[in-house]
Amino acid sequence: MTRYYLRSFVLTTALFSILAWLYVVLRIVINGVDMSTPFIDAFPILNIWQTGAVAFVLAFLSVLVYLSLWGNFDHTCARK
Repeated sequence: MTRYYLRSFVLTTALFSILAWLYVVLRIVINGVDMSTPFIDAFPILNIWQTGAVAFVLAFLSVLVYLSLWGNFDHTCARK
């Protein structure tokens, strides 16, 4: 049961971090936002570039963890 919750947590983290990264990319492309502007005005420490980088790394790591734990890789060739 614990592996089920871990798997759902990893997949949810991957999904939301990919969505956050896509939002940052679309905001930059569509609005032409400066990369050094704060992502959220209440938190001026986080700019758009840092938020996009963190979301991309988090998505990459969570997909990597998912594939390494639950990826069904068969390295043998089917012989005829």
